[in-house]
Amino acid sequence: MATIFITTPLCMLRNVARLAKASIVSFIMVLVIFVTIVIRYESLHDVMSTVTEVGNINTWDFARPGAIQAIGIMSFGFMCHHNVFLLYDSIEGASQTIWNCVTHVAVTISFLLMVAFGLVGYATFGDLTQGDLLENYCWNDDLINISRLLFSLTTLLTFPLECMVTKAVVDQTLRGGTDPVPMSKKRHAIITVSILVATYFVSISTKCLGIALEINGVVAAIPLAFVLPAAIYIKISNDSWKEKIPAYCLALFGTIVAASGISLVVYEILTFTADSCENDRIMDHCNINDTYLPTGDIIQLPLN
Repeated sequence: MATIFITTPLCMLRNVARLAKASIVSFIMVLVIFVTIVIRYESLHDVMSTVTEVGNINTWDFARPGAIQAIGIMSFGFMCHHNVFLLYDSIEGASQTIWNCVTHVAVTISFLLMVAFGLVGYATFGDLTQGDLLENYCWNDDLINISRLLFSLTTLLTFPLECMVTKAVVDQTLRGGTDPVPMSKKRHAIITVSILVATYFVSISTKCLGIALEINGVVAAIPLAFVLPAAIYIKISNDSWKEKIPAYCLALFGTIVAASGISLVVYEILTFTADSCENDRIMDHCNINDTYLPTGDIIQLPLN
């Protein structure tokens, strides 16, 4: 129902500028979600201290197994390179100065939000933190359930922009050229529906968000963020090899992380079990004061 009535109408739009209002609504939802997890940090602090040593020095170690996959996930969070042509064309009176301002402000805000979400969430749950932050909270927490709904809507409102990029790539691939030839209505509808159907079946094939983000990160985000920009600069620039050393280092770093990440993700998939994904797990702090009966009946939530 969400795909049919929310995602599909937005994906059928042909101009990325018409998604501006949806993007604003999505951004506001993200801010509301952040406020809710800050509120829950205050109310869960005492409860979590009885479950685990949140704030223990070991909790704040610099890196642990899984750091490579984490780099992929973080890279995926900032992956916007594939959108730049459509976004640039949608700006009225676009220039390099305006584009620099837009990109720097957008990436800075994204960085601050990502750090804020990570710090507040990890400070709340410590070693118990799951890949999807909202999975850490109790399922009878009405405030967090509102945040889960907003997060779902945010995802639905973000997908159309990615779909537009995919449509453009598919169309150019089928035509065998990169000339900006407008798609006919019939061709546009067929390509859009095909993408939506394929994405729908992939999305319902797993409930593990962590593995999906890891695959996206190491296969797509890291090459897009580190390897390809450096490789293109090395290829087309007339600078000396000494001036290209940072680009070589960047490309080497991306290649090593991508290769290592792919190997680790493949191993994770091969050793995957039903217990590997804990989406339905009731966290220990939700059982305090008999929050949940053994049968799963809800009694109360141990929050302030």
